[in-house]
Amino acid sequence: MADCLSAMRSVEFLSHFSDDELQEIGKCLLTRVQRYKKGEKVFEAGQPAVSMGVILQGRVYIEDDDAFGNRSILAELHRGDTMAGSCVCAQRPSYLTSFIAAEPSEILLLNCGTIYTNCNKSCSIRGKMLENLLKIIAAEAVTQSRKLKCLSQRSIRGKLLAFFSYCVQEKGENSFTIRFSRQELADFLCLNRSAMSKELGKMRDDGLLRFDRNYFEMLSCEVKRESPEQDKTNTFLKAI
Repeated sequence: MADCLSAMRSVEFLSHFSDDELQEIGKCLLTRVQRYKKGEKVFEAGQPAVSMGVILQGRVYIEDDDAFGNRSILAELHRGDTMAGSCVCAQRPSYLTSFIAAEPSEILLLNCGTIYTNCNKSCSIRGKMLENLLKIIAAEAVTQSRKLKCLSQRSIRGKLLAFFSYCVQEKGENSFTIRFSRQELADFLCLNRSAMSKELGKMRDDGLLRFDRNYFEMLSCEVKRESPEQDKTNTFLKAI
């Protein structure tokens, strides 16, 4: 239990609770820490949505596979980010998307279904948890709206420039490193990999950017650093 308490204290989602409250959360929500290998599914689409997760170490992709086996990466999550919070709040019977470990990861799992059921004892924990879940929904809405802006661009170049623009804003510099491979970036932007790679070459030839594998430098881009308030809700495109 001591190790689990230490893990719970390390994430912002639970940082405002006292040790006594964390112990109570551990009992009520059946909290446990689980380790996952790269490529292993944390939650799978269609499975009963009984738990949410908090990333303690590593990275996780939110993925969606259509009936023809085509993969789309919906978002990339990092240490401190939560998973499946919206499913828990909506009391969905099953997960709508899959959560896949992008590298060896350590996840804090919480069975949050009990938050919506009446218990025999009254406490302030339930109210605090619901407040935190509301913040998660707001952060996920920001994530999806930014992803939608990338996908709403009509051209391959437009999608890439929108993606790189967010990376520049987050880093506060014109140069940055992303963790996506070329295939993963194509899956994220819903593009054909060959067509995307060809367009990257054209953008380099046109003097818009330089790149070497996962390192990129925008050559004509005004840097606008996000405010601290925006940073708190920005779980989108954490490049490094």
